[in-house]
Amino acid sequence: MFIRDLQNNEYFLEGVVSHDQELNGDERIDIDIHYTDNNAEFLSKQDDLKMWTIIFENKEYKIISSKMTGKGDKYTVSLTAILYVLDWLNSNRIYQRIDASLTTTEAFNLVFDNSPFTYITVNSAPSESFEGLGDGETRLEVFKTLIDRYGYEMNIVGNVVYLQPQVGNDTNFEYRYKVNASNITKETNASDLWTYAKGYADYADDEEETESKAKIKREYVSPLESVIGGRRHAPPVKDGRIKYASVLDKKLKETVDNSVQISFSADINDMSQHGYDYQHAVVGDRVFLVDERIGLNTEIRVVQISRTINANDELRSMEITFGTQPISDTYSANFNNAVSSINDLLNGRRALPFAALDIVSKSMVSKIQATTSEIVYDSNGQHFIDKKNNNNIMTMNSSGLLLSTDGGRTAKTAITAEGIVADTITTGALNANLITVMGGDANKYIEITNDQMTLFGTFKRTWQGVTTTNNVFTRLKNGHLRFRNNDLNRSIYFSDFGISTYIDGDSSDASGTLEFFDYTYSGWRGVTLNSGMGAVALKSDANKIMLDANATVNIESETSSVYIRPMRNSRNGQNEFRLWVKDNDTAKETDGILSYGAITGGTAYGTGIRFDKSSTTNYVYATNNNGDIGSGDFYARDLYGMLKAKADNQYIGVNASLRVTDMKGYNDGSPNYKDIQCKDIQAGSIRSHEGNFYLGVTATGELRVTNNLLYNGGDIGYKDIRANDIRANAFYGKMNPESSEKYKTNITEWDVDATQMLRTTKFYEYDYKSDLEKGDTQKSHGVIVEREIPKHFTRNNDSVDLYEIVSTIGKALQEQIKRNDELEERLKTLEELHNGTK
Repeated sequence: MFIRDLQNNEYFLEGVVSHDQELNGDERIDIDIHYTDNNAEFLSKQDDLKMWTIIFENKEYKIISSKMTGKGDKYTVSLTAILYVLDWLNSNRIYQRIDASLTTTEAFNLVFDNSPFTYITVNSAPSESFEGLGDGETRLEVFKTLIDRYGYEMNIVGNVVYLQPQVGNDTNFEYRYKVNASNITKETNASDLWTYAKGYADYADDEEETESKAKIKREYVSPLESVIGGRRHAPPVKDGRIKYASVLDKKLKETVDNSVQISFSADINDMSQHGYDYQHAVVGDRVFLVDERIGLNTEIRVVQISRTINANDELRSMEITFGTQPISDTYSANFNNAVSSINDLLNGRRALPFAALDIVSKSMVSKIQATTSEIVYDSNGQHFIDKKNNNNIMTMNSSGLLLSTDGGRTAKTAITAEGIVADTITTGALNANLITVMGGDANKYIEITNDQMTLFGTFKRTWQGVTTTNNVFTRLKNGHLRFRNNDLNRSIYFSDFGISTYIDGDSSDASGTLEFFDYTYSGWRGVTLNSGMGAVALKSDANKIMLDANATVNIESETSSVYIRPMRNSRNGQNEFRLWVKDNDTAKETDGILSYGAITGGTAYGTGIRFDKSSTTNYVYATNNNGDIGSGDFYARDLYGMLKAKADNQYIGVNASLRVTDMKGYNDGSPNYKDIQCKDIQAGSIRSHEGNFYLGVTATGELRVTNNLLYNGGDIGYKDIRANDIRANAFYGKMNPESSEKYKTNITEWDVDATQMLRTTKFYEYDYKSDLEKGDTQKSHGVIVEREIPKHFTRNNDSVDLYEIVSTIGKALQEQIKRNDELEERLKTLEELHNGTK
């Protein structure tokens, strides 16, 4: 064991080491360094050892805590150090926020790029989507998130981090009470024990009320429910991306079954001095733990090991913590860091990352150089056994070479005449001009020769309800990647410019081309999706399609209309919007039209809006679905602005009355009526909506009722007024009728006995019904047109002509004057006779 100062000077270190290692978690050592002769070499120079490095068992640990305690005339320094790779990752941050789907290569490159370390993924894993990854987190926090999400466990060798689904070995090793283990204890954590869970899946990610809108709803009940006698609800599982009930069932079962955590711990007795070869388990191993006292006999994983090793490199004590998980044997990361939780997103394919060769090689060489081995010969050959861990064995004989970490039961790496078997192969260069790498059989294979890699395989695909079997050749050559289906005579090419069904992306023959670095539509590098003769479609089966631009979003067509068909499957009938331009002779006449209806069905159903393009007018027309001017109607709550007649007259059609009000309109039954100002009003009638009716004229003007010619250049044709009562300062018209000869024709002397007419006319006393309705009880007097009156007194059999009555009275008076004159003449004659004057 050595210690290295900040100037990279190394010193021999002696002391008792307490080493703790946790599966997918912290690895640390605690040492009490006494002021001995060996340790004095560096303690005499510096007693504050923080940030120094301890080299222990071929691993480097960074000292993060140093405490000095006096003992007699000397002192002891107590140190805590953590594995250097974990300290470095915890001391560096990723400031960029990442919201993306990442392969394992992309993800772990974020952690290990520009670091002294590298990584190797022993097994691939699908891509994962992340939101808010990084954003100021330490690399260790990000690393923890990644291994949890990808389902990896880590094994650190030197400066290389190996990532695989499960570390350790399936051993036959057994820890048994009173044999090699003591103080076996069992701990069960049921603080989050669930027996029931409900799940929702298959819905749009942005939908609310997922409980009602989810297409898949499932439940899971644990058998423990009947044991504990009650239901304990887990938080619901909600994931709209899940499209299969079986996937949701698995998540529900994992949620419930993994809610109980059981762990065991035991003190381990060192059996190396008693001829037992496999006394050392490592973190991640699957071993057997037996204690008949508590009925324990199970295979269990080693999840934590605490060891104490003295200055002579002898194991003084060991405590192992064993953990079980009902569903999964993988063990989640458990670093001592606060890490933001991130919602899991869709699964996808992932690629293996490339590891830096020099770091891997150095780590391997360091491991080999730090190993102390003993050689055993038997009939199977030579066995090189690690003296510190007898499970690490290399066996070599005439048939080949085998490397094992479980005592020879299985081989991590094997070399025979038939080939090499290895989890990981690291090399400088393989010359493919000298070798051909082949695998598979006639039905599926891979071949690497010279500058070409070829693969062939068969897969089944279900797309839009149709399942097909596809035989596909894959070729990587000449800087591009081709996928070829000979049965269907089609290919896909991936190259630096984009993706196309033809290597040249020919616009007439290519089914489709996705071109990157395209300048067609702007002066900047863009991306263009093109099809030569086919349609280009964007379709989302269960979610939205977004068009989002910082500048404009342009929708253009070269020769035909633009159609929009909303709610195609959720509404009755054919419903479509059409954006198009009229094909007229001049540019200024190419009006634009937005039509709606069953347009492509060839029916006349629908309406449209036509937009005028003229330089002199700015019309918007309501039309039929063909955009014909004058063929549509506007229907609205309010219309603002001036109304103009498109011809001579303006028609406003109503079923009841045309009402002119203030801006509140109907106003809940309390309309406030406003004025109408115009030159002429032609109407069948005019009436007051309430109270009195006023006709106002100027101070020097008159209210005149004429024929439709109105003033007529002074040749006025006055018309009648008929009313129940007329009350005014003066009456005109029939109350003061025109008597000029210019208004009359067929003039003859009226030769009637007016006195007799009046003699036969009867006058009555009566009440007007309208007066009584108003509470007026004053009696009225006059004639009754249906009774004893001359016929010319009335014109329409319900009212009298006052001028005719006055004229008749006047003629009767004239007749009485004549009679009176005759009587006076006769009286004068009698008086003269009587007086003898005649």
